[in-house]
Amino acid sequence: MGVPKDLIGQRPLAMLETMTETSGRRQLWVRLATILGIWLIVGVVLTGQSALVIYSARRAYEDLPQQAPRATTTELFLLNIAESVIWAGLTVGILWLGARFPLAQRRWWKSLAVHVPASLATAVLQTVLAVVVNDIVRQDLPRPTLTANVLFLYFVAKIHSNVFLYWAILAASQIINHYRQARARELRESQLEAKLAQTQLQLLKMQLHPHFLFNTLNAISALIHQDVELADRMIARLGDLLRITLENASTQEVPLKQELDWIQPYLDIEKARLGPRLTVHFEIDPAVMDARVPNLILQPLVENAIRHGVAPRPEPGRIAIAAGRDNGKLRLAVSDDGPGLQSPEAPRAGIGLANTRARLEKLYGAEQRLELSNGPERGLRVAITIPFHEAAPLRPSEPNGSHS
Repeated sequence: MGVPKDLIGQRPLAMLETMTETSGRRQLWVRLATILGIWLIVGVVLTGQSALVIYSARRAYEDLPQQAPRATTTELFLLNIAESVIWAGLTVGILWLGARFPLAQRRWWKSLAVHVPASLATAVLQTVLAVVVNDIVRQDLPRPTLTANVLFLYFVAKIHSNVFLYWAILAASQIINHYRQARARELRESQLEAKLAQTQLQLLKMQLHPHFLFNTLNAISALIHQDVELADRMIARLGDLLRITLENASTQEVPLKQELDWIQPYLDIEKARLGPRLTVHFEIDPAVMDARVPNLILQPLVENAIRHGVAPRPEPGRIAIAAGRDNGKLRLAVSDDGPGLQSPEAPRAGIGLANTRARLEKLYGAEQRLELSNGPERGLRVAITIPFHEAAPLRPSEPNGSHS
């Protein structure tokens, strides 16, 4: 008997809602405990101050009026802790009002119209509660009769400090909220920038794949009427290449040895098309085989070298693929023995090199370079410099081809 579909869809949602509610309650209790803890610390500090006052009063007892009331340390501790608990409760209300009526907004005067009477009301409420607590705790001390005049006297004596504490707590809450909002905004912006960069990289790769596929199919179509068996092998290699491309569509960086393995099907296709006119030479430092490189970064460079340096000429051509470490950077280079650049102002243009340059800028920013230059005798050399960092070791089942 299967589980109803409605339950299958609702259980994860209900679990998610329960987890969110639990997390919200936990944060609320943590904040309340923090507020109470801060005020209890203030109460302990005030108790220490009061104890010092009592100690000093005892030393000056002979010089004080004999009718002056004295309080025990226990009474002072209870009074200060009670005051702290009162202010902890009032702080919760002040924070709530601060969140509901923030001062850092365009219509701040409306919030000010709420906080001014609220600060006075808080001062009155704190005075009443403090008087009641004093009357309860100070059992053995002379205390006045609780009348409206006595309450007014306490209010006048405490209004300045109470109002000051209200606005100090409100200001602190506004600063903290502003800081949190700024951090949340920065986090959202950084996440959006990361998503945008990832999307742009994916678009660049999607732009490269149809371009490469079009050129490869053109190469195969040229062989169909000349050598059917060879064209069939090329189609098989194209299938391998497309499989590799699709399986790693979301991967931005791969080990260099994996990149060299993936370029091999393309080289096989071009060798089949050009025959003995194409020779490929690898100059790879074994120490950089595990270095991470952008996925399919070599294919457009090799394609550019074959298309402009080898294919247009009737005589044999040669391309070289090199990789090594240079001053803590990874340096990749693809060179050919073709005509090279006609002039520095008119380098070879095309979607492959433009796409490669854009991908490098997105991945590495200012820590990358793509340089085109003529060789010592002839030909073009395209060199890429990127930060050197190694990949995790490949499992035995993963490809690890050898190159010479």
